[in-house]
Amino acid sequence: AAATEDSRQRLVREAQAAAALSHENIIGIHGIHLDADVPFLVLQFVDGESLADRLRRAGRLPFYEVVRIGLETAHGLAAAHAKGLIHRDIKPGNLLLEHATGRVKIADFGLVKDQNNATLTMEGTVAGTPEFMSPEQAAGQQLDARSDLFSLGAVLYLAATGTSPFTGTSACLVLERVRRASPRPIQQVEPSLPAWFCAIVTRLMAKEPRDRIDSAVQLVEMLERSRSPAPLPRRFSARVAWLLAGLAGLFLGLAVVGLAMRSVPGRPGDTLAPVTPPENRFLIVGRPEHHRELGEALRFARDGDVIEIYGDGPFLTPGLIVEGKRLTIRAAHPSRPVLLSTAPSRASPAPLILTDADLRLEGLTIYWRADAPPPIKSEPSMRSSAVVASTRGALQLAHCRIVAAAGSTCIVAFGPELAVTCCHLLSEEGAAIFWKPSPQGHASLDGCVVEGNIGVALPTAAAMQGLAPARLSLVHNTFAVDKSLQLVIQLGPKQPLHVEAYYNIFDHTEVVSFYATRVPRNFLPGTPARTVDLLRALLQWSDEGNLYRRGQTLGLYSILAPRERQRTPFARLEDWHAVWDMTNTGSAEGKIWFQHRPGREADALRLERVEDPSAPVPPGVGADPDQVGPRR
Repeated sequence: AAATEDSRQRLVREAQAAAALSHENIIGIHGIHLDADVPFLVLQFVDGESLADRLRRAGRLPFYEVVRIGLETAHGLAAAHAKGLIHRDIKPGNLLLEHATGRVKIADFGLVKDQNNATLTMEGTVAGTPEFMSPEQAAGQQLDARSDLFSLGAVLYLAATGTSPFTGTSACLVLERVRRASPRPIQQVEPSLPAWFCAIVTRLMAKEPRDRIDSAVQLVEMLERSRSPAPLPRRFSARVAWLLAGLAGLFLGLAVVGLAMRSVPGRPGDTLAPVTPPENRFLIVGRPEHHRELGEALRFARDGDVIEIYGDGPFLTPGLIVEGKRLTIRAAHPSRPVLLSTAPSRASPAPLILTDADLRLEGLTIYWRADAPPPIKSEPSMRSSAVVASTRGALQLAHCRIVAAAGSTCIVAFGPELAVTCCHLLSEEGAAIFWKPSPQGHASLDGCVVEGNIGVALPTAAAMQGLAPARLSLVHNTFAVDKSLQLVIQLGPKQPLHVEAYYNIFDHTEVVSFYATRVPRNFLPGTPARTVDLLRALLQWSDEGNLYRRGQTLGLYSILAPRERQRTPFARLEDWHAVWDMTNTGSAEGKIWFQHRPGREADALRLERVEDPSAPVPPGVGADPDQVGPRR
């Protein structure tokens, strides 16, 4: 396109127009230059990854992340559209996510079009990415800013469901479906999504521009209005007991009034009705009744309801069972509710919540004591020792803090999907998470701090012919545990679990341990080489940008028979990577120090320094402590 002087001048003019944009959600253009009549741009560097890369790892994102990405992208588009510029290629590959902040940066204004001037695109051609084009763009028609909104709707559809709205065996077929076919309704693809969000995405993806949301500014307002406001000692039993006792005393005299605005369910854009929230009460969104206890609210809740908690409590709560109801339980802004087992000093015989359907928890702090021996004995014992347990369905937690004492496990999940985002999990003797993977199942920990004995425990999955293996995604977490991953050995043919570990801090003694109570004698590895062979048969590990503790961090143990304990040490990080035939991963090892937390054990870990690192410490590694746990 820059073959003639006129085209070069027009390209420079359009690049100058894009460079005039200065917005935190748009990649900056620092300069426009010519080299032997070839124009080139100097762009801002973004230390991060694209949304496309993120979705390839995670499959789909936690709901609150989808809303945040949509909101920040809409902010950037509003700034561009105010200058008369249309991007024309909004897609996951052009939305970059900063590692340090998670902030969205819209990239690649190479197809940008000034609505007031002719474009460089040749007549009769179609520019853009077929899956995310608007119908008018696919037809080569005149575009306005609403074309970018259609593309953003398609991106949100993919991020929230893990499924692209338009697919086909060829670009031509995809373009034809974009023009004429309606995608499967998003609420059918992912029933757990709120109705208001599904309505927004449906309007964004209307075939006719006049039926869409009018502008990016209006989209920002709708998302803002509808969104939920929503060296370290390893043993902390005395601190947990002290904290529980203090909360119990607080319960006797504390009364907190939370003042908030609650949206009335309906069409996006409906006027919000101000309500006076109750003092220390539970509400089912859309209903006027106030409930004094969580159990009472659960009894009255219907499938798909949202329960909001007003006030900080603490709320003394018995173990609860939920059957056949997909629910969300969340803190109402600005409340930061604390839930305690019926008596803080007495163990509960059951989880706080045991559910057989989709469940989402947001903004909760839970201190729980359950009767259970520390070792993993059986799946029923794991359920009974859990704080939150799901036997089926998707389990999602965001911005929660769970402290599990007396051998309890913070989260036990037997469903196909587990998503834990920006949570603080502390389990003194048990596991932070026990997940039973199923073929094609997916569990993700993103931006979490995990402390205690075991990070993630899971039984080895049985092989299933023709089905994809289960995946465990670990992204931007901080592990301060004895064992980051524990594999519970089961008999029979195995299907390797795919573990994707990116930008985590692993301050552990054992990266992987095996556990089994009854196995045939000939199943024991016997030698370090056989132990590594067993590891490869059970696990596939991907590694990028992690920080490991030097020393015993990379010790691999086998506990495969009573009184028999084998250790396969790894002297260097390279030895661990050699097991998986990996090089140049950008990971490093060293002595890890966290900031001291005197009297504030509820705070998330904050990296202080790394002594003698083997390589540059990856930027943005570990969880962001300011984003972990209930929001302030």
